[in-house]
Amino acid sequence: MQEWFSVEKIEEVGMSTSNEQIAEDRTYERLARRWGWIVKVVTLGKEGVLRQTVVDALALEPNQTVLDLGCGTGRTFPYIIDRIGASGHLIGLDHSPAMLREAQSLVERYGWKNVELVEGDAAQLSLGRVMDAAACVLAMVNIPDYREAMRRMVAHVRPGGRIVIADARRHESGQGGLSRWVAERTARYLVADLSRKPEEAFAQMVDDYSYQEIARGHYFVASGKVPIKQTE
Repeated sequence: MQEWFSVEKIEEVGMSTSNEQIAEDRTYERLARRWGWIVKVVTLGKEGVLRQTVVDALALEPNQTVLDLGCGTGRTFPYIIDRIGASGHLIGLDHSPAMLREAQSLVERYGWKNVELVEGDAAQLSLGRVMDAAACVLAMVNIPDYREAMRRMVAHVRPGGRIVIADARRHESGQGGLSRWVAERTARYLVADLSRKPEEAFAQMVDDYSYQEIARGHYFVASGKVPIKQTE
């Protein structure tokens, strides 16, 4: 069983230096220690439901290897490890060193020995390993080249393996009222682009696509399987 890596010994898999990424890194350097209560507020009290729905859709089993792309402070880790057990292996990747330091603290607090933390750009992901499943929770609206990040995520999961993305979404015109107004301004503060529709691109990359909304339609969970035969 592999030991988890401290942030000081972290493996870098490619780092983006775009202006958009630099602005995002500065934001999350500032917010990392407060991320727990921030995410509880912005998910309208449905954070636990959102993360549990993601892990349910992954249909994980003991001894599996799972990629948590854009893992942030590791708030999905407990849900994943509850399914894969001590015999499984969890890889958490994030671009923000500050967020990963908080994830490291979580790993230490729980005493997990099967969690590996990787600092890098999701759109340049190249781990040289194949996972049984992968998830990306509350990150696709932040990753600058999110389409490439999804392609890389699919490429890192075995054929037939499950992938789930979950994120914020913009209400259609005329819906949402005050909550939509708050969501839009919160998204700007968190360097998130709610105009994106990553679920639409994701649907073209997977088989058995499924979609559901949470928190009065402010969030979605989309899942699918890596095609058995992928076309070039």
